[in-house]
Amino acid sequence: MHGNENNDRKLKQGFHQVFKTTPFAYLRQYRLEQARQLLMDSEISIEQVVKAVGYSDRSRFAVAFRKQFGINPKSYQMQCRKSGDLISLNCR
Repeated sequence: MHGNENNDRKLKQGFHQVFKTTPFAYLRQYRLEQARQLLMDSEISIEQVVKAVGYSDRSRFAVAFRKQFGINPKSYQMQCRKSGDLISLNCR
């Protein structure tokens, strides 16, 4: 068992050296970026976005999205649709 624990620790250390974050944080950031793209580029519902990026709870997704981007996912989607301007600061 100690060999597996040691390998796990070395893998996490190597990952952190390359990506400057933990594997979990990297995956969370990636999923939220995918969600941001879906909200910006498509007409799908928030619930569909939540499921598409692997969240099972809409409220947890909203909290994570707001923490990452500083805006509620629905507000973000509405701003992007309203502006139609993907170059604006709110829709990048």
